[in-house]
Amino acid sequence: MPPHLDALLTGPGQTVGIEAKFLETYTIKSGSFADSYFSTPDLWKNLPNARHLALQIRDGEQEFRFLQADQLLKHALGLSKNQHAGFRLALVWYRVEGRVATQVEEEIGRFARAVSSDFDFSAITYQELAADLARLQEPTPGYLDYLADRYQLQPAPRDELPLVLIGNDPTMNRRGGLEDAIRRVDVADLRVAFSRTVAMAPQRPRAGKTYFVGHSGAGDMSNMRSERVLAKAIFNSGGPIEIGGRSIVIIDYEVPLRSQRADSGVGEIDLLGFDAANRRLCIIELKVAPNADTPLKGLLQALRYSAIVDANRHAIERQVEHEFRVADLNWPASVVVAADSAYWDSLRGTPETGDWLAAMRILTSDLESHLNLEIAFADFGELAADAVIGSAQLRSRLVATLI
Repeated sequence: MPPHLDALLTGPGQTVGIEAKFLETYTIKSGSFADSYFSTPDLWKNLPNARHLALQIRDGEQEFRFLQADQLLKHALGLSKNQHAGFRLALVWYRVEGRVATQVEEEIGRFARAVSSDFDFSAITYQELAADLARLQEPTPGYLDYLADRYQLQPAPRDELPLVLIGNDPTMNRRGGLEDAIRRVDVADLRVAFSRTVAMAPQRPRAGKTYFVGHSGAGDMSNMRSERVLAKAIFNSGGPIEIGGRSIVIIDYEVPLRSQRADSGVGEIDLLGFDAANRRLCIIELKVAPNADTPLKGLLQALRYSAIVDANRHAIERQVEHEFRVADLNWPASVVVAADSAYWDSLRGTPETGDWLAAMRILTSDLESHLNLEIAFADFGELAADAVIGSAQLRSRLVATLI
């Protein structure tokens, strides 16, 4: 057992190492790594991304003021050496509403993204843990009430995800002044919101739910001017679609992300596929004229889905392999906002929107750099002529050009 882990759960499945933090979460930390951590051959053999993060912490390129990232990485090292069948590292922390808790969420999300290709990491608050335990049979009557009273574990109302709040800002969805709205987006603030969304993301597996719910493509297909119907039609076509010269194999539509009804504003992924060449997941947010949503709104929706997918990377990867026989996915998932030509034409050359496309290219370039994401906007052309309503699919292979 790695030194100082608070608990180690073993069994026929995946080993889980647990690090628990109570009020010590709210003191500033200054941990780092001795040189021996990087001079020992093969020490990080199975954790290359974790090693990179450790180097960044040592060199001051990444700072974690409240999250003991160095301790978590050392736990991961120990687990990787002793648990050859794989492991999961879980952090349990106590949330006190306020500025520091917000910072902790950002740091948890940043840590999770950095190591997610190496091992399964998740975080849960004591309050969330108490709510989960309340669904189980108590070992002794009144025990959970005793714990809740002693440690003040009454669940607080669930905050909306930061990217949901930003996306719901009316200024993000106004065509009038669209260029100015895009230029006002603060990439640094969006990066923090993305990390916090990763940390706070709903986790369907914790609620015993899957991401792939057996969609058949059936249902009312009478209105091709609907994103939902278009998603079904593309799914039903069976073959890959082409986006900017890349062949994207669609595996599902309307992919649910909520774990409970309280997850307001989370939404569903319109289309989920993977790049046939590099096996990278692709999140596609659809827009169809006369949809009034702006491309900025669509981008924020897609980023929200990307953050939630990132937070549940290992669970989704396992389910994709089980359901669709697709293994060894590359991460992170790419993001595409795709629409028909009528939608894009309605935004071109209008004084109210300004030169929104030039502003958007600058914004997406900055976001790609700061979030390590591939972001694209694609034009599917004229969809109405290609739709076959009776068979609920498209006549020909869908080809989209990048705008």
